[in-house]
Amino acid sequence: MTKHPTVETFLHAGLSFAAIAATLLVMPAPSAAMQTFALALGVALIGLPHGALDPLLARRAGLMSDWRAVILFHAAYLATVGLVLAF
Repeated sequence: MTKHPTVETFLHAGLSFAAIAATLLVMPAPSAAMQTFALALGVALIGLPHGALDPLLARRAGLMSDWRAVILFHAAYLATVGLVLAF
């Protein structure tokens, strides 16, 4: 059985979106240094811990059953990272 979102959920989401949009319209754009800092902080707090779970999930999914599979997984993972950084 799934629980459907309540009216309060949609109201909260709508008001939050409106508040963020109003703030962005009123405030000047942050400097490039502040944007870079915010991006680095977001990656450090969310991206790195998320990426650290990838080998664990791959092992649980059976993608790293022996040493060859481990090497292949990490090579593919690093190649994907390289493509993301290149584009």
